[in-house]
Amino acid sequence: MTEHNKNFLNRSGFKPSRVQAQVKVSLLVDTGYWGQDCTIAQAVAQASENANGRIASILKDEQGIKLLGSECVKVICEAEK
Repeated sequence: MTEHNKNFLNRSGFKPSRVQAQVKVSLLVDTGYWGQDCTIAQAVAQASENANGRIASILKDEQGIKLLGSECVKVICEAEK
């Protein structure tokens, strides 16, 4: 919360009957390597599917935690030597 928002709430006298908070977190998941036969599009799709599946299996029994999906997939291509 910004200092401006804190000051506004303090001055306004607003007193909520109940407060709920949600936190969006970011994770970095290494998903492995792909060979020369794999296209970048395939690597992106498979990496996203792999990461989402791994996180979903970890969180499957957790209450109040929802996997929203992949927002960004970073692909690093190595040049042939």
